Amino acid sequence: MAEQHFDTYVEELLLTMENVPPEGIRKQAYQGMAIYENYVVQCYNRGYVNVYDLNGADAGSPIGVFKLASYHDGSEEMRPVGEQWEAAFYTNHCNQVMFGASKWDERDPFPLLYVTTGKKGWKTKDGSYIAKCAVERILYDEERRQWTSQLVQTIEYNDCEYVDEGCGKDGMVTIKNGKFVYCDREHWNNTEKYEVPCWGWPASFVDSNPTEATKGKFYLFGARFCTSYAAIGVTSSGDYSKVIEQFDNAKHNNYIITQFSLPELPRTEAEFGKTVTLTPADIENQFATEYDIDGTQGGTMYKGRIYYSFGFGAQPEDELFLRKRNGIQVFDIEKEKIVAKFELWRDSIMRTKEPECCAVYQGKLALNYNTGETNLWVLDGIIESER
Repeated sequence: MAEQHFDTYVEELLLTMENVPPEGIRKQAYQGMAIYENYVVQCYNRGYVNVYDLNGADAGSPIGVFKLASYHDGSEEMRPVGEQWEAAFYTNHCNQVMFGASKWDERDPFPLLYVTTGKKGWKTKDGSYIAKCAVERILYDEERRQWTSQLVQTIEYNDCEYVDEGCGKDGMVTIKNGKFVYCDREHWNNTEKYEVPCWGWPASFVDSNPTEATKGKFYLFGARFCTSYAAIGVTSSGDYSKVIEQFDNAKHNNYIITQFSLPELPRTEAEFGKTVTLTPADIENQFATEYDIDGTQGGTMYKGRIYYSFGFGAQPEDELFLRKRNGIQVFDIEKEKIVAKFELWRDSIMRTKEPECCAVYQGKLALNYNTGETNLWVLDGIIESER
């Protein structure tokens, strides 16, 4: 497939989803969403879930309502002891969720769900990012007709032993050729090959239908600098303009995709809940692409490609239109580049709404938008029918 830009697609409404919180919890905003066969798993800020049956008589009403095991409401009592950031940073925003390629037990209703948690792009005192990947096992009790989930493991990224005090407000890493590259250490020689994979809030990806190249792999997707239109140029170590004069986002920023081996799952339920820590020494590959749109929302990974939604519903008359417009970009892991861009602000019925997350349904890309009652759309023409 040749590189494409401003490609065309056809959209169709799939589902309007009713938001039903668990008892005792206030309604929260629609966030990450995943689809398996004919079931939609819609997650909400803080970490509660609605399950919808697309073949049901009333498909828009959830057949299941429950809290993820990684539920976090940002309250003080749920914050890690001794952490310096405000409690809300730790809220499980469920910004992005996706199913992996395997189930914990073949009798489970769904494959394992990979949830990008956290709500701010910062680090804990020990050097790990607040945003982590919660691996959830969703269960259904036939007798009680009750949905629940178990936290199988948490995957975190920690680079504290590989950073320097060479630049930025508080010191971060050595900056060379406009990149924050990891420093050499006695136990690891970077030779300036890898850089910090994100400004602080990495999104976690696993391939739901892997290729030979992506089977058994785990990916962090980020950018060199903050992707929020409200904080362009910010890094976890301070303001980038203090490091490079005349900072220009389009010139200096890049999306960065970093590959690891997918951590081994625990062998028994008794081992559930442990944290697996990845460091720069675990990086297997990394590449950067051009950057031209802000506001990373949510994505999914399918057959070796990452499908990522962006934007805040901006229109051409808006001051920050080029940075806040809606779009989808397709990243090919083997080709190490963006292979397609879809501008959702032109003809989409939902062009002024905020996109949230992508999933694959019957070989087509599905995208939910954050509205009063969130609409789930199918976008035909984004995923290739033949590769």
